[in-house]
Amino acid sequence: ELGCGIGRFLEATGAVGLDISWGMLAEARRRLPKAPLVRGSGRELPFADAAFDAVLAIDTFPYIVQAGLAEIHLAEAARVLEDGGELLVFNYAYGSEEEFPVLAGRYGFAPEMAGTRPFRAWDGSAWRLRRRALPPGRAPQSA
Repeated sequence: ELGCGIGRFLEATGAVGLDISWGMLAEARRRLPKAPLVRGSGRELPFADAAFDAVLAIDTFPYIVQAGLAEIHLAEAARVLEDGGELLVFNYAYGSEEEFPVLAGRYGFAPEMAGTRPFRAWDGSAWRLRRRALPPGRAPQSA
């Protein structure tokens, strides 16, 4: 989970939590002593290629987008996902999200759920993107 914060979703998902904040990770560790937690910015994920079947980002991308780092994070998500893996983004940006499917497509992602708002108690958008298998020797496109 990119931007796991204090670990609210880690117990339910069993995910590896990644956050840039030592304070957030300390609180996550206090709450979930056995959870796998990693400090990192998401710019260079400290995981092997194709290490995961899913990457989850809950309300972290708006800040990533504001910082101008969305492409870097999408490239890293694509790298650590196995072919057919899923990128689940809940809330891509505050404002227009029209660029997201085009940008994600550059990194081999195809939307299966595109910016819907399926929640009654939260107005955030939901994106479910699948990483397409690329032909051998072909890397994802960069901008």
